[in-house]
Amino acid sequence: MADTWQANIYKINNETKLTKKVFAELAKNVYEESKKALKPLLKTDGTKYNPQKLDSTKINNFQLYLYYRENPKSKPDWKDFLSEIVEDGQNILKKINNRHESFVLFLYEETSKNLYAICGGHGFFTIQDYIVDSFGIDVLSRIVDSKNKKIIAHAKELGVTGSILGITKHFRQNFNFYENNNFGNVYREITTYLDKDTVKKVGLDIDSNENALCLAKNSFKVNKSITFDKLIDIVEKCDHIIENEDVKIDVNNIKLVDNKKNPLLIEKLNKELFNLLWKLKSDKTEISNIDITHKDFNDFLTATKFQFNNTILNEREYLLTDIINSISSLSKENFIIRLKNAKITSYDENGELITTGKFLDHLILELAYDNNNYFFINGKWFIITSVFVDELNQTCTDFIVNNYNDMLNKVWSKTTSPRNGNLSYIEGDYNLTYKGDTKTIVLDRRY
Repeated sequence: MADTWQANIYKINNETKLTKKVFAELAKNVYEESKKALKPLLKTDGTKYNPQKLDSTKINNFQLYLYYRENPKSKPDWKDFLSEIVEDGQNILKKINNRHESFVLFLYEETSKNLYAICGGHGFFTIQDYIVDSFGIDVLSRIVDSKNKKIIAHAKELGVTGSILGITKHFRQNFNFYENNNFGNVYREITTYLDKDTVKKVGLDIDSNENALCLAKNSFKVNKSITFDKLIDIVEKCDHIIENEDVKIDVNNIKLVDNKKNPLLIEKLNKELFNLLWKLKSDKTEISNIDITHKDFNDFLTATKFQFNNTILNEREYLLTDIINSISSLSKENFIIRLKNAKITSYDENGELITTGKFLDHLILELAYDNNNYFFINGKWFIITSVFVDELNQTCTDFIVNNYNDMLNKVWSKTTSPRNGNLSYIEGDYNLTYKGDTKTIVLDRRY
């Protein structure tokens, strides 16, 4: 019997009306009442998560709350498909009643007052509306101390500008963050190879000649089967990192607009957002500037059927148009209420659920307000944190440092005045000093 497992660690936010109630109850430290308070987070598709009795409800500084459910699954389509060639009475055709099992384990850290979750089966779908979307990347940004480290093996990026909505990259050799920097792209998932010293920060010991494969997204995961005790160690370390460590590298060039620090700004931005959506009812010209996709865009973009509340929609290309048209008869107040509360669910061609989430958590758009450009990305507001030119200069500086060629040894004259006010002449004059050098190819845009 296996006693190890690979687990994603999620952090529960305390920003929604429901989670605020949960955290308030957890802080009272009354176990049975806390167990009841957590159950509303587990409302799902008609089946119930039931609490499970534990040998011990506390390990280290964590209170543990485990919930489990099983629900019937419909007969797989492949049974009918194979029935054409399988003899009647064979076992493969007999068992048509399947059970699907899921669990959610909550871990409440009593000192930091943070709540974490581990899921199995469809447990993630249950808690996805309550998790901190950047948790895994937040951890990574605090344990990696340089953007120069070649640690990126795989990345999923969301495009908030330009023509690419989302992209998945697999590298032949590990890249660093500067080499993979694309302005306008936001990391949604990063797979990294971390060395012994770095991964030790999250509670994992490995041999000095090894690297640990870690996945950072809305969760943090070490791609290694670990014992339950080791899982507790890793959650404990992650909690300490989030609470006590400063960000060492800015993984993304955008910053979350903090709802606690800027509630008035969030309120005004939301008002502008809903005015924009309301305008779409009569004027569709802006609809091409709004993307609609689930946080897990890879899965969402493969879906063939969508459901907006009770309305079935089949064309992803016209999804937002069809959604707006389906509620166009409502008053503005009810129109906004519907969009605030609505969910979008996506399915594959066999009707199997792929993704589900709030309508607002599917939107990606840019909004100009009060002389600033804000991005609304999957339900959150962001603002640019660094100037693109600064990032570009830093990238070039690092490239020169790491790839300096001492054969380019002629002195650049810093005192030369630009000819006719054009700095490019200085560059051109320098380039031409290598003309005739048999080991150099001179390229200049003026010639």
